[in-house]
Amino acid sequence: MPFSTLFKVAIGVVIFWAVFAYQNEKLKNLAPSLEAFSQTKEVTGIYTYKQYGRNFITWLDNTQIECSLDYSGGNASCFAHTKDIPRGEKITVAMSLIKMDAENVPYVSAIKFNGKEIYRKAPTDSLKDWWFGSRATKAFLPALLVEAFYLLILFLFFTDRDTMP
Repeated sequence: MPFSTLFKVAIGVVIFWAVFAYQNEKLKNLAPSLEAFSQTKEVTGIYTYKQYGRNFITWLDNTQIECSLDYSGGNASCFAHTKDIPRGEKITVAMSLIKMDAENVPYVSAIKFNGKEIYRKAPTDSLKDWWFGSRATKAFLPALLVEAFYLLILFLFFTDRDTMP
């Protein structure tokens, strides 16, 4: 591999890691604390869900509830955990209000139906999932896009087209 190609690859790797590190630092400012996931209150209400395209939105009375979060807010309905519960039944959820962007998202950490717990997620697991989902969408994807743009520039402007077959 010629030195110039190795140099271009090294620059691409440095750009990728620089963008990833920058986005990751931005995420640290947005990250909820473990305490935010730990402070829950139990709420009892009527369960229902609404289909939205191929997805479902889970509701407790008139409040939309989420079982997963990322940097932009709730990103996964609780339908997967409550699909066997008939609509209109009473359920009890332990939920936290997690501050995301400009709103508080009702995040569910436990669901009880007929006195039995059917779903529970520890606060540490919730925070780990937040970091994983947020890094994938907020840090890793932008870094890949910048890298793709860098490779496109290299290919379009710095390849010797006379030697290509």
